[in-house]
Amino acid sequence: MKNLRTTILVLLALVALFAVACGDSEEETVVDPTPEPTIAPTPVPPTPVPPTPVPEPTAAPTDAMPDTPAAPAAMTFDVPNLEQGATGQDIVDNLLTEEEATCVRNNIGDQAYQALLQSPVLDPSADVTGGQVLGPCLSKESTVLFFLAGFNAATGGTISPETLNCIGNGLLPLEVDILSAEPDPSVMFAFVPCLSPEEMAALTALGPPTQ
Repeated sequence: MKNLRTTILVLLALVALFAVACGDSEEETVVDPTPEPTIAPTPVPPTPVPPTPVPEPTAAPTDAMPDTPAAPAAMTFDVPNLEQGATGQDIVDNLLTEEEATCVRNNIGDQAYQALLQSPVLDPSADVTGGQVLGPCLSKESTVLFFLAGFNAATGGTISPETLNCIGNGLLPLEVDILSAEPDPSVMFAFVPCLSPEEMAALTALGPPTQ
């Protein structure tokens, strides 16, 4: 700022000196006492210049605009509040479609299916997990919903619906078996970013399931 102010002051001083010099030169000019009359030239009217037309902007045709693919809408998973002792009947009533339930019955037989309806299928200590029996008949959406129901039951319902939906939408595009006894690491990476610090702390406190 100091340099700028100095520059301005110097310029003002130079302008003042230039004005004084011009004033002195005007005083020293000798005026001819008998100047010859000057004939003023006849003014020529200026030729009017037509205004340059300004072209109006042309809107680009709609069909020429590139189509931007819309982001897929997030799916809403209505996760039931089931307990770890939930039976196959609870799963059929809350998670499976009629077609999926029929597929399970046809795959394992009517007798095994009736036993499944009475057995706990979310208990991690069970000999046969529900995912192994139900998995081949579930759609991707139902598979994710089954996973979320089991996760919600294992955590005692401490996970918020918003977090469960975030997890579900993270699992939906995965091309791995999320119901496997040894899930792919991508399953973990899909839902960990959805957890709040409080939920992460609650899960850490739970520890691994008891065998």
